[in-house]
Amino acid sequence: MKPWILLILVFVVGCKSQQSTSVEKTTVIDSTVVKFTPVDTTLTFPADSVRIVSSVNSLSDIPTVKKGERATLSISRLGEMITADCKAEALEAKIRLLNKEIERFREVKTDRSETVIVPERFVPWTVKYLAWIGGIFLLFHGIKLILKFYNPFSR
Repeated sequence: MKPWILLILVFVVGCKSQQSTSVEKTTVIDSTVVKFTPVDTTLTFPADSVRIVSSVNSLSDIPTVKKGERATLSISRLGEMITADCKAEALEAKIRLLNKEIERFREVKTDRSETVIVPERFVPWTVKYLAWIGGIFLLFHGIKLILKFYNPFSR
């Protein structure tokens, strides 16, 4: 009965399953790119106007001058004639604008690695014990066979 218990114990203790570990690493990279693009534009502003309100009796030979932002008005009277001179300028400006473009990028990297853990082989003490007994048994019988066929003491 004892050899069967020992044999069952050897088979039960000697088995073990492999274990594996799975690691998933996710890397998210966000980046923003800002681009400035120059654009040439011409802006035109309309002519300016100036207005004077006065009575005819208040006008004289010396011109009355009134200035606006971009216009000049002069008015005078010579006898019974009224002279009005208005000079208005239209403004045209060339400007350079910068258009701003924003681009956003998102990159997701997923690295998956699986690690298989290979355990070191475990030999139960019962198997080691039986191996030593078997080794001693083979050594003993090997020496016995050598002495049987080649006996140095019998000559």
